[in-house]
Amino acid sequence: NSIFAIDAWSDLEAMFEGIDRSGMYQTWIAGEFRAARESWGLSAGDPLDWGNWRVLAPVEAVKAACAEDPRVRLTMINTDNDCVIAGEREACKRVLTALGNRTALLMGHDIVAHAAEMKVWEKPWYDLHHRRTAPVPGLRIYSNASGGWYEASADAIATALTDQATDGVDFRRVVEA
Repeated sequence: NSIFAIDAWSDLEAMFEGIDRSGMYQTWIAGEFRAARESWGLSAGDPLDWGNWRVLAPVEAVKAACAEDPRVRLTMINTDNDCVIAGEREACKRVLTALGNRTALLMGHDIVAHAAEMKVWEKPWYDLHHRRTAPVPGLRIYSNASGGWYEASADAIATALTDQATDGVDFRRVVEA
């Protein structure tokens, strides 16, 4: 969104068409959740109920609890006490129970994103986000993946957005940068 907002990209309709053709929402990151299925070695017929929760708890405690279950990821860190976990719904519930049933909200926007499970769809994601890019002189673009900044280019943007999709996001680093 920010790349379009700064006019580095101007082909929003083409982007939407590419997303639709790719099956991103219908097949890979939602719908069939194929990214998680392939990552976990599940067949199309195996049950998979993916969920995303916003959790109000100390991030270090959430990290430790997530490390106990291979089907749960800490996907986003908003503050030291506000984050998002995602994964197989029952596994996430076990993590929440281990945390002492802290305040948690099922987000209802259940997608595989900001997680290692996206590595199986890394190349199509990169290709979708490698677009004709206009220079934006003097403007630093901050990456939610690295917390650092980069200048607008097709390669830099595609890399930053791919890294963000395949690993967790820590907004604290962006704000501090």
